[in-house]
Formats: sequence, C-alpha cells, structure tokens
Amino acid sequence: MKIRNIIHFGIIVLLCMAATSCKSSSAKKSTGLISYEMVSITETNEYLEADVTYPQFKKFNSLNKEIARNISALHDAFKATAQQSWQEIDAMRKSYGATENTPPLVHYISCDPIIAGPQYISMLFTIYQDEGGAHGETLLQSVTYDTKLKKNCINY
Repeated sequence: MKIRNIIHFGIIVLLCMAATSCKSSSAKKSTGLISYEMVSITETNEYLEADVTYPQFKKFNSLNKEIARNISALHDAFKATAQQSWQEIDAMRKSYGATENTPPLVHYISCDPIIAGPQYISMLFTIYQDEGGAHGETLLQSVTYDTKLKKNCINY
C-alpha cells in the first residue's frame, strides 16, 4: 500500500511539473557601442502566461542590478496574486454557467528600443498586464543611464 501511494504521489508531481513550465534564456545583442544580453523568462500554466524580457549590459553592473531588481519586483508582485485572482474569476464564471476554460492572466514585460551613445543608455520598458477584466493595462517606463557618472539620470 505504501509503495502504491508513493508511486501515485510521484505521478502527480510529474504531471504538475509538466503542466507548469518556466524557462529562462538569453540572447546577445549590441547597439554598436555597447553590448548587452536580453534575458527572457517565460512561464505558462493554467492561471498565468508570462513573458518577461530585459537587458543586461556588459560592464554596467549597477545598472544591471537595478533593472533586474525592478523587473523582478514587478513580475513577482503580479505572480503573488495571479493564482488566487484567477481562481476567483474561474469560480465566478462557472457560477454563471461558463463551460469553456478560463483564460490565464497575462503579464508581459519588454524593453524596446534600447539606444546607446557614448554617454547615455536609454531604454523604454513596456509592461502589459491583463488581470481578467474586459481589457489589459499597458504601462511605459523609460530609463536613461549616464555611463560616465554610472547612475540613472532620468527614470519616469
């Protein structure tokens, strides 16, 4: 009986792992003057579809840390409530007789364009999130980094 329970538990774990995927990748790029790598994180499961992409620059560690920290904070905040929000939406839809699957909540973050000159790196981040309403929400955030002073000079 114990062995059978262990096997059932193992099968359930494997099915859960197959149903939820999370992967990370990177692609090297250059603006001509400055090399960078685009880090990409994708997650897909029943309640969340996420595609987060952000740059990491060669020789600018403080900028890289700030970008990674800010992007991670945005994505982690969305993920923290996504499953419960989706479950509430799913239950409400089913109570009204919906028979089709509830679509996952969506979270996309991208960075384009990236413009670099001898003194500045300028980036525009686009954040799109759909939390299950009639339409999603798009937010824009620009970052301009002074490569000589090694600090953000504009961040709106």
